[in-house]
Amino acid sequence: MKLILAPGQLEGIDPSHMADNLSENECTLICDASYKGGIAGVSVQIITNKKSYGPYQSSLRTKGPIHSELTAVYKGLSVVAKFEGINSVFVYTDCNYAWCFLQGFWKPQRPYIKGLLEKIKLLKSSVPFHIFFFNVKAKAVKKIDREAHKARRKEEEKNQQRIQERVIKVEEAIIRGRQVEIIENEENGEKIYYARPKEGGFGKGFRVSLAPLSCECKGWIERWKNVPQAGRNARRLPCKHICALAEYLGVNIFDLFQKQIERTN
Repeated sequence: MKLILAPGQLEGIDPSHMADNLSENECTLICDASYKGGIAGVSVQIITNKKSYGPYQSSLRTKGPIHSELTAVYKGLSVVAKFEGINSVFVYTDCNYAWCFLQGFWKPQRPYIKGLLEKIKLLKSSVPFHIFFFNVKAKAVKKIDREAHKARRKEEEKNQQRIQERVIKVEEAIIRGRQVEIIENEENGEKIYYARPKEGGFGKGFRVSLAPLSCECKGWIERWKNVPQAGRNARRLPCKHICALAEYLGVNIFDLFQKQIERTN
């Protein structure tokens, strides 16, 4: 990314871009985002000479604060695109980096930034209005910022609930795993583990491993057979046999599956 210093931020929103001074063909779009740990809240407000719409807020998964701010701009413009009779839109963001990308001062290197800017560019080419981007200080969009924070915190609470539900599932698998015995064998000089019921078990049972994480049981294989490998790695929680092996080897199963349990998507 080539660094080009942007002009100083505007102190606030141009009064001529507020409702009392807008023509019926003009619109002001105020955007902001709040990002933390993969979760973003975005908020937009749309102002015409007849009415103020919003602030509208939503939460989503993004890949950083700049990506979040650009997402807010894209979402806002997508709403304005449905309005009729607009020929000029004045877009405000308090993110200097996002503004530099939108103005074309910086060339994106990260694919997700590049992809989002392409979507904004495509939207710009498909609408009948001109778009003007302005960079303002955070205090100028304070109201919208509060709404973005609310949306993010709401999603964080939901995510914490989902994490707790995953923790409970793992705890239940650990309890079921205590009815499993681990059989240790050596094959071709390599230590191999099998899991079978403590009572009524026969044969070797299911081959199970912690490195790599694998088990021959249906719960580990069948449910996930149509899911791409990346999705399996990111989402699959341990079966009772893996839990039993982890306990047998003195490995903390929650450390082993921390990313899957605490994921935000």
